[in-house]
Amino acid sequence: MSKLNLLNKRFGRLLVIREISERDKYRFVLWECLCDCGNKTILRGNTLKFGLTKSCGCYFLEKAKDKCDNKNVNWKGNEAGINTIHRWVERRKPKPKRCEHCGKNRPKDLSNISGKYKRDINDYEWLCRSCHMKFDGRKYIMNEKGEFQGCSAR
Repeated sequence: MSKLNLLNKRFGRLLVIREISERDKYRFVLWECLCDCGNKTILRGNTLKFGLTKSCGCYFLEKAKDKCDNKNVNWKGNEAGINTIHRWVERRKPKPKRCEHCGKNRPKDLSNISGKYKRDINDYEWLCRSCHMKFDGRKYIMNEKGEFQGCSAR
């Protein structure tokens, strides 16, 4: 069986520029490739031959960037799903060391102030779990009559 010659062949964005003298630990032949973006990478011949690798990794990064913000399939014009908007705000609003309401505990949750989920960073605050549950009405307090009621701290 003759050795496969991949020199000067193109695989996706990769152009094979030379064979590496050493083999990998599984005794596969290694090839140095030049990507269209300008990066060089070393790959096994079988990953090139069978189409398992088509770039140095730049293609994956480009595709990941295409899914951010308004290019994401979850964006619906100015409307988006709650989780999508929360992830968008989390990436843009730095998490403080203390809860923005009580200042005591370490914040864990992003809380929407207005109740309208929109892409406005100022409409969100970082709260500890206790404050978040109070504002959402999930934590109940006892009033003077001994009845439990939701906290309306806002």
